[in-house]
Amino acid sequence: ILQIISWLPAHSSKLAVISFAASGNLLATASERSAVIKVFNWFTCTKYRTFRRGYNVCPLILNLNFTTNAPFLTCTSVSNNNEIFNLSNSSQSHQLLFIFFGKSRNFNAQVLDGSEVVESSPNLVGDALLHEMEHFINQINEQFRQLKSACSTTDSYNEQCDER
Repeated sequence: ILQIISWLPAHSSKLAVISFAASGNLLATASERSAVIKVFNWFTCTKYRTFRRGYNVCPLILNLNFTTNAPFLTCTSVSNNNEIFNLSNSSQSHQLLFIFFGKSRNFNAQVLDGSEVVESSPNLVGDALLHEMEHFINQINEQFRQLKSACSTTDSYNEQCDER
């Protein structure tokens, strides 16, 4: 018999994506509205961080991914923007850390305090970090291009099967 061991009231709307940190102690969630990302301590079932991406419906999140030692959480949306959130900062300010990389293929580094940009500059982050992040984000985008291709192939196959 299955029993509920713990319960995390994550979002009021349906979940779009969940992701565990490699250590297994952190769980990130985003709803279909995609305006808020919540990170929970899985072991204690407590909220660890909340990140706001906007106040209305935002582009649907495709992926949440923790970096290896979980100091950052990356978010990829259908608009090809990649956002990197700082998990190691204990204060609630400056949570959105750095990089938007959108269809324009340009970096725009921003640090936000709540919903207000407190600093914005292409040179905010060192060139070496930008180069590394560009490489990392290109890998993420390539994985999702492949995933989208696989999903569209599966959808086409299912449509053909439904017609029979």
